Amino acid sequence: MKKILFFVFCFVGLVFGQEERDKNNNGLRDDVEVYLSYAIPPYNSILFAGFDYAFVLQKISETKWKKNDQFKILAQYYAKRYIEKSACFDAVYFKKVDFTYENREKLRDIKTTLKALIFDSVEKSKRFAKFNGLLSGNVFKVIVVNRDNLDKIISKYCSKEVKNYLKSEELQ
Repeated sequence: MKKILFFVFCFVGLVFGQEERDKNNNGLRDDVEVYLSYAIPPYNSILFAGFDYAFVLQKISETKWKKNDQFKILAQYYAKRYIEKSACFDAVYFKKVDFTYENREKLRDIKTTLKALIFDSVEKSKRFAKFNGLLSGNVFKVIVVNRDNLDKIISKYCSKEVKNYLKSEELQ
């Protein structure tokens, strides 16, 4: 039922030109917020880790990338942030739900849908290709998330807001 409501919301938004709206001015499109609210388990810590991850993706999709040194530095910054926020999202998700094959697949599907939602036009897809082109030849550290390092990843890569939600959820 949640998926049906989400797709109806997105369809109505596309038909009436609402896909780029951000009514609460938090920097994240409303359709992205609604998707995450319906797609993930009901924990604020996971939701806000997802928002942080989506925010970086959205910044990549909105930037009009050019081939020069300034944009190359900016692309490297966003690539690093993308890797860190992705690891945070994974770690918080698996801290709150079981680290099972099914849940890993579910999180992978959530991230895939989120990318499709954010890079939802030819123009944005071209921007992503230019972003990747600026990163060509660079090597980035891969952050492996597993049962043994969830707390370490959360403490190193998650925002204060996400950490505070995790603490408040542990107290309940």
